[in-house]
Amino acid sequence: MSLNKKKPVVYVFPCRIQQGWGDVAEAANAAWALCKAGFQLRYLVDSEGERSDPRAIPVDPTLVSRPRFPPIQRTRRPNGSGSAIVLATWWGITARLHDDLGGPLPGVIARRVERIVDAHGEDRVLHVSLEEFASAQSSRAAMAESLRQAGWGRKRIVSYLESREGLDRINRYHRAFAAARGDACRDVIHLVATFSSTPSATREFPFLVEVGPFGYSALRRFNRFPARLPSRGKDIEHPFNDMSPKKILWYASPDSSPRFAEDLCQALSRLKFRCRLEVRTSVSRWNNISHLQHVPKVTIVFLPELSDEVWRQRTNRADLVIVSGSQSLMEASAAHHPFLYFNGYFPGNRTRPRAFRREKLLSLLKAWRVGGVPERIVLDLRDFADGRNLRAILCRALTSQEWRRHFLSAPQELSATPPWSLPLTRAAGDFYLATIARRFQEHSGPVSQLVEELRREAYSQVL
Repeated sequence: MSLNKKKPVVYVFPCRIQQGWGDVAEAANAAWALCKAGFQLRYLVDSEGERSDPRAIPVDPTLVSRPRFPPIQRTRRPNGSGSAIVLATWWGITARLHDDLGGPLPGVIARRVERIVDAHGEDRVLHVSLEEFASAQSSRAAMAESLRQAGWGRKRIVSYLESREGLDRINRYHRAFAAARGDACRDVIHLVATFSSTPSATREFPFLVEVGPFGYSALRRFNRFPARLPSRGKDIEHPFNDMSPKKILWYASPDSSPRFAEDLCQALSRLKFRCRLEVRTSVSRWNNISHLQHVPKVTIVFLPELSDEVWRQRTNRADLVIVSGSQSLMEASAAHHPFLYFNGYFPGNRTRPRAFRREKLLSLLKAWRVGGVPERIVLDLRDFADGRNLRAILCRALTSQEWRRHFLSAPQELSATPPWSLPLTRAAGDFYLATIARRFQEHSGPVSQLVEELRREAYSQVL
């Protein structure tokens, strides 16, 4: 009979690791999954004078309005009764002590996590690490991507990675990645939300457990009435033949967005119709491109901070949406609305820009190929993210009824049965996270034993 029938308390610690809010939004989605499963959520307030690693910024979920968190109780001291779950963003960076990392400063929430462990007991605390979206990749693939961003060609990359120096660099990356994620910590389960699995990464790093996107099922329910498809010879929702400007909604979060805006406006000006580009971004980044206000046939409008409801309304009224990062990409893929993706240019040669961090989009495109999405759409999204063929892609996205018909219909089928190439037990990230919490509630042995079972189950499913 289980000795731990009381539901564990969940301590939520979202952190901003990078510039965008994707990591915080993922933590909010995971928190909603546990809240709906009946678990109590808490946020342990920071103690005064606590030093922390500057690589991450902790976010108090009780004080932010976007992304929206479920009800969370603020507390200054952990409740030592019963067991606890620590839900943290990038646990290896934010929650580990300096003694583990060998660095000068602890993680931003390391002291608070230590207080939770001291109060509840080491064997009664399960740590859940929310890794970066679609970040699971083999060491060789990670090194190849870093060299591509540095401007290396494909043949040069292959030749280098097969050399002695390249193999040594791959081995050093493997050791550093495993150590940074805390692979030796037996009480941590590392969850990587993704659109499609990466077996090579799971085989190399068995402690990574890939799951479906958190919050995706809720987005599907919200968008259960997709935009109508154009009928034969006539477009119902988008009258392509009239003279009204085509509306393009752009979530421009990358730092290189002003640079991309010049290429985007030049491509739009070469089309045969007028366009209205509505941009949601930080205006301070756009101070040096006032000349774009005078590009022929293109009107640029900067939007203020918008609520989720207003943003969805503008999305439904737009002819095309340009998204960035992980959360907006997930929302767009679930909304059955035509979209393109841009996550930034890597600094370098302007004539041959290199897309920054493409793994999120490539993960979705891999799943779409499995689900039967036309190759034309897959190639268009990939080329647009790389900054290639902008005019041709925008022309198809804004004027081709066939392009839009496939785009609107195919993702519907995908969202009904996600072809994430993941086992059904892990295809829905919300369900799997709630299952982990329930198994921990019923588990009577050491936490490390449960973590080992979860890792072994995921690894065996890959094999």
